[in-house]
Amino acid sequence: VIENPKTLFDLSFLEFRVIGIGEILNYISLSIYSENLQSFLNLILFTVFLIKFLKDKPVLFFLSLTSPLLIKYVFSQKPFFIPALIFALSAFIIFKSLNNVKLNKVKIIFILSSISYVAMTKYTFIPICFLLLIYFYYNFIKSNLSDILKYSILCFTIICFPLLLAKFIYFQDPFSPFLEKFFNNNTDIITMSEMYKNWDGFSSGSSFKLINFVIPQPPFTWIDTFGLIIIFPFFYLIKKKSWILILIILISTTIISYLSNFQARWYIPLFLTMLLLSQKCKFERKKYFFVPLNLYSTAIFSFFFIYLSFTIYTHLVYGIEDLKSKRIYLYSFLSNDKDLKTGYTLTNARNIFFSDNLIGYRYPIYSKSILRKNYKNDIRNGIFLGINNISDFEEKTSISLDCVSSYDYQDIPVAKRNFFGTKEFEKVLKIKFKNNLIQCL
Repeated sequence: VIENPKTLFDLSFLEFRVIGIGEILNYISLSIYSENLQSFLNLILFTVFLIKFLKDKPVLFFLSLTSPLLIKYVFSQKPFFIPALIFALSAFIIFKSLNNVKLNKVKIIFILSSISYVAMTKYTFIPICFLLLIYFYYNFIKSNLSDILKYSILCFTIICFPLLLAKFIYFQDPFSPFLEKFFNNNTDIITMSEMYKNWDGFSSGSSFKLINFVIPQPPFTWIDTFGLIIIFPFFYLIKKKSWILILIILISTTIISYLSNFQARWYIPLFLTMLLLSQKCKFERKKYFFVPLNLYSTAIFSFFFIYLSFTIYTHLVYGIEDLKSKRIYLYSFLSNDKDLKTGYTLTNARNIFFSDNLIGYRYPIYSKSILRKNYKNDIRNGIFLGINNISDFEEKTSISLDCVSSYDYQDIPVAKRNFFGTKEFEKVLKIKFKNNLIQCL
């Protein structure tokens, strides 16, 4: 995958170094000519989860079914929901086994392999997985010393070690790119690390925007909120003695969120664990409790249904190209511009997967090395966002103005991610390069 950039791993994008074991499922999906295997499995597992664990808790059932954040990641190809659910199941099994300290081998293998898998899907999952592993060792290692040690080594060797070794061989950093900035002080790596720390507008170390868990701060941006399911801990009893485990997950998640970037999604593993550990609620049969919440669930579900119906209608009537133009960021501009059809185009846009002519250029030192190695000529154009003026372009890209033959700014429409949002435009710098760009670089 790494050696063949055309597969899915684009060397021109430094961000691809962050790839975890969760993306392997997407590669399997593409290998069987499916684009949505991960979201399909998400939906199946989410449905089983609701029926198996929440069938006797109707309010929680419907609040979970219509939680915008949960639904977002159920229908997403991001490797997030499955690891979060596996983590919650592991925590649930560990807690349920506390009364029987002697475990069978199947249960030990499941717990250790699950923790190893989840830790390798997202760097932010490593701390909560490590603490869950310590919690597991603390409660069971005395009675299961031989099996736990043996299968811990086996699970790490099979699940964790291959990816860490591959990254070390290619990037000299098993946790690439986050340790590289300490080893070699690479400015590109530092830039990318800072970008991840300030992702989605939640700056590292700033005050937590807790209200956004329930009520979206920008209007109509419900998709990144938990919704009213966040109130359930105040009404539902959680199984006795499980609060130690819950607090461990909560504190570690909050610390990681504060040090990296604060997003509500980091708390999904915690909420799924709490749902598994929840007991029946005495308010559940009270009309003043379940009627408003069920009406809320119905309203949120209606929004999902309207959006899905609109998407299906657009696809059937106008075709897939029109749907992509409306929903994929910059797709309409980058795919319809005739100048971009010939030769290669450098761009700092993230969504370049739909064209072979687009080359990622976000980190000057790294990007230049990739260009010199893989592209000898025929780089004719440049498309750059977030550039205020031509001098700013030279400073941010480290491309000399002597390499530029002409340029102009355009206001382009931004694909709507917000169904109720207004039409928005973004200023883009469009560059024409001289014929000898590689030599100029």
